[in-house]
Amino acid sequence: MDNPARVGRADQTQCENHRNTIGLYDESHTSSRRFPPIMTLAITIFLCLLLVPSGQALRFLGERETYAKFPKWDACDNATIMFDFKTSQPNALLMYTDDSGRYDYLQVALQDGLVHLWINFVRNEEKSVKIKLGDGNLHDGAWHTVEVKRNRMETTLIVDETQQSQVAFEANYRIGDLDTKNYMYFGGIPSSFRGHTGARKLPESVLNASFIGEMRNILYFNCTCLPTRATYLELRGSTDFPKETCDVRNECPVDCPCISGDTGSGCWCEIKQECYKDLLADYILPMDRVERDLVVNPSGLDSRVYGSPSLVNGVQGSALQLGDRGQYLRVAGPYHKRECFGDLDHCPKGYYIGMWLQFDGYPRTKAVYMSNGAQAADGHGIAMSYSPDGLEFVFKTKDGRVWTAVTRDVQPKLWQHVAASWDEDKGLYIYVNGHQDAHASTPRRVPEVSSSQLNDFVLGRSNDPADRDERVSFKVDNYNFVSSFRAEEEMREFGPAYRYHLPMDEIRGEDDLQMLGGRGRVVGPVRTVPGKIRNAVSFSGRGEYIDLGQTVGKCLGNLDACQHGFYISFFIKFNLIDNSKGYIYSSPHGMNIYHRGPQLLATAESGRKQWMVSYNGLRQTIWHFVEVSWSEDEGLTLYVDGNEVNHQQRERSLREIPMTREMRVFLGRSNYGDSREILQAVELDHMDIFYGTRDMLTAIDYVRTESPTHYHVDFEDIRGSQVQNEYLLISLVGSPTPEQVDGKVGQAIKLSGSGNQAVDFGDRSRECLGNLDLCHRGVMYAMWVKPDTLSEGATFLSTSGDNGISLSYKNQRLYATAQSSNLMWEVTTTDIQRRQWAYLEVSFHPLSGLSLFINNNKVGEDMDPSRRDSRAARGSDVSRFYLGRASQVTRDVRSADAAFDELEMWYADRDYLSAHEYIQRTQPRHFVIPFEELAGRDRLAHDVLNIRLADRPVLVPGKVNNALQLKGRGQYAEVLNRGSECLNNLAACTQGITIAAWMRFHRFENNMVFLSTAENGILMLYRAGYIQVSVNGRGIVVLNENGLDTDRWYFVELTWHPDTGLKVYVDNQLRGESPKDLVAAASGRSSFRIGYPNQGDVNTRYATGNFDVDEMEIWYGKREDLMAFGFISRDDLNFSSISGRGFEEFTFDRADGQRVRHDKYQVLLVGGARLVGGRFQGAVYMNGGGQYVDLGKHFDKCLGNVDRCQHGMTLSVYLRPRDLRRNQTFIAAPTHRLYLENGMLKTEVRGRDRTWTAQTDRIGTNWQRYTLAWHPIKGLSFYVDDELVDTDESGVGGRRPDPASTSMYLGRSLGSSSDTAMVLVDELQVWYEDLDQLRATGRYSAQVVPYKVEFNNFRDNRVTIRDREILGRGTLRLVQGKGQNTRAFRLYGNDGYIDLGQNFVCGGDLTTCQQGATLRLGLRPEDLREGQVFIDSFPVRIWYEDGRLYGRLQTGTEFWQVDTSNFRPGAWQRVELTWHPRDGLEMYVDGRRVDYQAYATQYSTPRTSSDRRTYFGRALGGGNTYANTAVDSIELWSAYRDYLPDDRYLRIRPYVPTTRPPVRRTTPRPTWPTQPIPTWRPRIRTNKVGLPGVVGIVRGNQSTVQTVIGKNWVNQSTLRAVFGKHCYDLSLSFSYLTTP
Repeated sequence: MDNPARVGRADQTQCENHRNTIGLYDESHTSSRRFPPIMTLAITIFLCLLLVPSGQALRFLGERETYAKFPKWDACDNATIMFDFKTSQPNALLMYTDDSGRYDYLQVALQDGLVHLWINFVRNEEKSVKIKLGDGNLHDGAWHTVEVKRNRMETTLIVDETQQSQVAFEANYRIGDLDTKNYMYFGGIPSSFRGHTGARKLPESVLNASFIGEMRNILYFNCTCLPTRATYLELRGSTDFPKETCDVRNECPVDCPCISGDTGSGCWCEIKQECYKDLLADYILPMDRVERDLVVNPSGLDSRVYGSPSLVNGVQGSALQLGDRGQYLRVAGPYHKRECFGDLDHCPKGYYIGMWLQFDGYPRTKAVYMSNGAQAADGHGIAMSYSPDGLEFVFKTKDGRVWTAVTRDVQPKLWQHVAASWDEDKGLYIYVNGHQDAHASTPRRVPEVSSSQLNDFVLGRSNDPADRDERVSFKVDNYNFVSSFRAEEEMREFGPAYRYHLPMDEIRGEDDLQMLGGRGRVVGPVRTVPGKIRNAVSFSGRGEYIDLGQTVGKCLGNLDACQHGFYISFFIKFNLIDNSKGYIYSSPHGMNIYHRGPQLLATAESGRKQWMVSYNGLRQTIWHFVEVSWSEDEGLTLYVDGNEVNHQQRERSLREIPMTREMRVFLGRSNYGDSREILQAVELDHMDIFYGTRDMLTAIDYVRTESPTHYHVDFEDIRGSQVQNEYLLISLVGSPTPEQVDGKVGQAIKLSGSGNQAVDFGDRSRECLGNLDLCHRGVMYAMWVKPDTLSEGATFLSTSGDNGISLSYKNQRLYATAQSSNLMWEVTTTDIQRRQWAYLEVSFHPLSGLSLFINNNKVGEDMDPSRRDSRAARGSDVSRFYLGRASQVTRDVRSADAAFDELEMWYADRDYLSAHEYIQRTQPRHFVIPFEELAGRDRLAHDVLNIRLADRPVLVPGKVNNALQLKGRGQYAEVLNRGSECLNNLAACTQGITIAAWMRFHRFENNMVFLSTAENGILMLYRAGYIQVSVNGRGIVVLNENGLDTDRWYFVELTWHPDTGLKVYVDNQLRGESPKDLVAAASGRSSFRIGYPNQGDVNTRYATGNFDVDEMEIWYGKREDLMAFGFISRDDLNFSSISGRGFEEFTFDRADGQRVRHDKYQVLLVGGARLVGGRFQGAVYMNGGGQYVDLGKHFDKCLGNVDRCQHGMTLSVYLRPRDLRRNQTFIAAPTHRLYLENGMLKTEVRGRDRTWTAQTDRIGTNWQRYTLAWHPIKGLSFYVDDELVDTDESGVGGRRPDPASTSMYLGRSLGSSSDTAMVLVDELQVWYEDLDQLRATGRYSAQVVPYKVEFNNFRDNRVTIRDREILGRGTLRLVQGKGQNTRAFRLYGNDGYIDLGQNFVCGGDLTTCQQGATLRLGLRPEDLREGQVFIDSFPVRIWYEDGRLYGRLQTGTEFWQVDTSNFRPGAWQRVELTWHPRDGLEMYVDGRRVDYQAYATQYSTPRTSSDRRTYFGRALGGGNTYANTAVDSIELWSAYRDYLPDDRYLRIRPYVPTTRPPVRRTTPRPTWPTQPIPTWRPRIRTNKVGLPGVVGIVRGNQSTVQTVIGKNWVNQSTLRAVFGKHCYDLSLSFSYLTTP
């Protein structure tokens, strides 16, 4: 029986005449039905065998010495030998050769019905390859084919249709050499060979069995692309009669070997193609595995690593990372010089070498990274070197011809596929990512090379052991050598880095669509329109399409040719979606993408395999970003807008392969010719195609799937010379240090243009921020700039003096320049103005070039770079990134005189950032809900949004016309059907979101919800007494800890951005913020709701909102950006009629003549008023003789008219009156004034229909702060040094007369310029806000002056503090306090206590502390005995009882009480009681709140107190209540704890006594004197005092005196001692003898 795998190789030439006759194949009708390939091949074989006569084979007779001797076989690098056999013997030798009995051998035998192969070519080592194949029944009397293939170190055994390979490593991998190589023996060996090494390895069952059977078709592949039929030299125990049919008659062409069969012979012509591929040297090092020092590879290369390099993540699997000179890879040893791999003279087909490379940087100088000799004068072969000037390949032949080519497009930190392809006639080509980048057509001549010692092939350094090059580390993956030339067309198909890019921006000429990597031809009326990124192409449905060309053999149209997969991405917008079907991308045997109505589908076909994915959510008029990724292993995946929407890993099988008439790729039409399946009303933009999968391309940074790196510098937080930033180290340099000023958004940094001032970002040359070579995906710098002057040579930005971006002013133009290592781009404009804020954006991408934008307008673009012939000179500053100056300041280059604000830096170009909505430069999407009209009972009228109303809420008069009133009880509003967009999915708000609305609250309940944007979104609710706003359940912002009033309109703004977190504004004032946090995507069940929660918002019982809402705006953007770019304005909101932030300030530090400097108003000194030294810097002095200050006319704003202060007004001023006897006016405005009358300081506020007044006698001639706080509902409050002195809540009714003037004055009355004051005035501040609101948000700093009782200054048990005498009574002792420099009183629990005097707390009446009260104690209790009292008075009491510390504050009718068990003996602790009439009582221990009572408990009967004293350490009534404790601090503040500065006591380090080290003694000990030692007694002068005991220590020539305080030693300068009950001053004189 013939083997069909062998006999099927028939002569196509002889059968050519029969093809058309039987219709097997017709090239002119490729779309007609064809027979399957197997059927075609079978018919061809059958016809060819009929044409050739039949024959037999070589027969072996099984005699004692049986063999057939054949010529020597040249088992070279890629050699093959094959033969057919049939036998009935289970054991027999089939083939044998060796190196004449020394070490090497090759044996094929039949053992137990299996074919065994033994091969050894490893010198002096027994590492033989052993392979066995078969089913155990190969002695079945049928023909079987055996093939032995050699590929360097790899040996493959093929038996019929099965094969197996093994690798053995050795530098010399050939069997024998020219002198020792033996003949080939089949069927046995001569008896004289039984002593050979190889024969001795044979099993006895094989060696002793003589072969009985037949062999034929013995073919040699002797290092050629075609086999030859071998002819025997000698036969023993065998015969060739009858001869094989091919030996009888062979009419096959020379390049088609004859194959004998049982019934005839055929010609094996396919070998012309197959053999060429098999025998062509094709070596691959995958770099995926290293075993010991060997790189595992399928090519049999003896590749060894040195220096223990590591495996890292590569392009596919792992890569090899090579570092310093000690790490390298020896790819091959000296023997490779005998083939094309090492000697170009053996490369008749050419030479190709390629690999993936990623360099970590540039070496300082040129360094060799790969060579087998070409870099040396006495070497030949190839070499590769790398330097800042590029990557260089050198190919050198032995006769002295050298080809050199350099590419400058190999960049550090980026995986790139680099290949060199050489042909003697065509020259040397370098390809980078499949694109030809350099070419050397003709060689230069150098001396010939006779011999060389440099014969290794080394990767990672030169192959010269003396090499001393300095290198950077690099990674290498998929190293590949082929002994043939490869053209650019072949290179493209290797993938995955080859890229087709269609920006869709321009149609050149009639039909040439701009395209990178190929040519796009426009057919029909395709036109360009404004797109997602610049322009897009539009398909109207009139038959237009785009032809991307022929795809025969290309991955572009045939997935069978895709080695690494296929990836395509594009933007698409459907202007109209109906039920029609339209093809987006169509190919003959590959990827097809189309839509059917709102459904998007993609199919991938490879042979009979097909994958399909779909997405059913296309939206009309919305840009979608579509990605499709395929590989045979991973299957097909569809992504829409960055999200995976469908995946199919396992393919389905097709009945037949789809046929097509067009072997082309089309955009906009079907490849199968259906004219109805075209795109209609569709826009297509920015298409990319790669020959790899999305995951692979992401890993090598060719496709971005995550947010680009982003740095934001806002200049808000500057500490010293450091600009605070989460990620960057930024310094302010120059002299003087640049200052912080008001900016475009918050604060900015101002450079003066002198003293080399700049903002220094450091050396950024190792990252894209300061090195364009590393910006593979582009980079953008954006900032607000306000130049005060435009000086020649001024530099605004310089990211690097070498490879970076610069912005400079010269020749009256602004220049933007971008430089990489080898290219330069430049744009220029005059669109820059002095003293005006301008938003500058510099965008760069290696493909699209450099663009400059000012105020969102493109003012320049350079897409055609020029070559850089030389690199910039190096210097200490050349690699530094500066804002405001160049990297090196010279005579022609200077610093900028400008302010800078909101600097943003992105590792992506502006087009990408805008397209993927990382930045917003056009007006963001927004909605306005005015709440003006209902649409039925359950709908709110709106043009765009579908707003459902639950439980029939109504419209009421609002802030602007109507408002929506929600009364709780289940009423709410809900925005429906917004999908997963930003409105109800915070994770989609890449640009942030801002929600603003007028709100009027009617009632508050715990867990009452006012707003919920979605699940995991923004939530606004009332909880635990406060309105709170949170994002994703975290980062809670308390809107106002003092509470918002009911029945008052507030303008509330909630703004969030993923980079900056949440901010909450009320009435244009920032009330709180929380840092950024991760936000999870919302589910499809959630929605934007007003007055009602989403799932997960509240886990307990909740209440729906009871409030009115009006004029709601929702913007898909951050509030700061919206204001900066002018999309929203807060100046026209009805807080007041003025612009600004609701704050006015008048300082009197400088004046120009009679005009006080002010950035907003004209402030005049009148009548000789002058500036003098003040409370802070300067103040204005008026002597009462007609001098005053005119602040201007302000009746049109809150500053001068309280009718415009809808949210209240707070006025603060520092005064120092010089004469308190006369009546005088200090501040006069049209509606309010501050004046002195009859010794009383009074304030008056006149509204339209009501007047409020307050007064105090607390006025002196020293500086004091006076504050009047007015609110239309709360009334008027008056403060002196931030202590409340008087209030008027209700006022007196009556219409206000017209004011005498609309101006505002200091030092005179409103009606008379002669009625002037004698006073100094400083720091006048006015807020358009209630004082409580200001304090809660930290905008008003209370300066409450406390009573602080400390014990360092106690003398004779007494001290006076602010006219209050504090007395120590009973047994007390001064001891060490908590800190090193503090003292404490020690009370022993018997009779000692401290008398704090009368009315210590709130004057004895808690109701007088309208700002609250805070008592702070520093305690160290020695024990916690029952009933001991720490503080006792009528308003406040602190005591210990039942194992708990209690605190109580009370009035005559009610009390608040708190307690804790968190109080321990023997340790210093801070105990605080803080109280406010609204918030109740709280207790803190060591800064942590341990208990609180918000609402008071009522006494059954009112209480009064006749005892006004306050004691520390005992109860007022005495008894066994004395405290056993130490106290080092008693503080009383007339304010609530939240208004107070940080408690410094909590930061005091506990005192730790110093211990004396032991005295070290040396040996031998000194000899003591023998005579007696005289002594002297100290003279004691007594002086009775009350201080602790003292011990003196004598050492050396001086007396060191230490005082015992408690258990600690403290150095004292005064010496005292206690004897009995008396304490004495001691004056001591010592005479002493020192010892070692």
